[in-house]
Amino acid sequence: MYGRERITWLLLNLPLPEELERYRTEKLAAVIPKKSSGPQAVLWERIKQLGDELTRQRRRAENLAKQLFEEHAEKARLSEELHVLRKEIEQLKNNSQSATRNIDDVLRIKRLKTLISELREENTKLRRQLEELGIKEVQDIEGEYEERNDEAVEAVGKTQDIEEDVLGRIRNKNVAVYGRVG
Repeated sequence: MYGRERITWLLLNLPLPEELERYRTEKLAAVIPKKSSGPQAVLWERIKQLGDELTRQRRRAENLAKQLFEEHAEKARLSEELHVLRKEIEQLKNNSQSATRNIDDVLRIKRLKTLISELREENTKLRRQLEELGIKEVQDIEGEYEERNDEAVEAVGKTQDIEEDVLGRIRNKNVAVYGRVG
């Protein structure tokens, strides 16, 4: 009713998804006799073109599958490296937490730091007082302090002797002291 050429054109040019194109090629090859001349020559030419296209598509699919496999292998390798690095980070976090200081040590350090800052403030005050008095050479003052220290050591030795004498005199006696201490 439609004619042989129209059916041939319809079969060859009907749009089909790529998945069905292979099926159409295989079915047409079984129906059409293999002659390179005559009315079927157009069909055989088209079948040859489709076969070549199918071969190209298969090669492309194989290359893509190979590339996909390589990408999956790379992803697995990177995932494993990421897992190892995360474990290392977790271990480092745990190690850093165990290095916390004792509370007593922290308080002691804080006290010592305040003491140091107070001593620095006192030192700056004393330097200001020295500048106000007009004393610029600290070395002379240091020598004077050394002399005073020697005198203080001698005085301490004398006071110890005096204390021993006083203790010897009041031994086995009752002593009463009136007044405030300090």
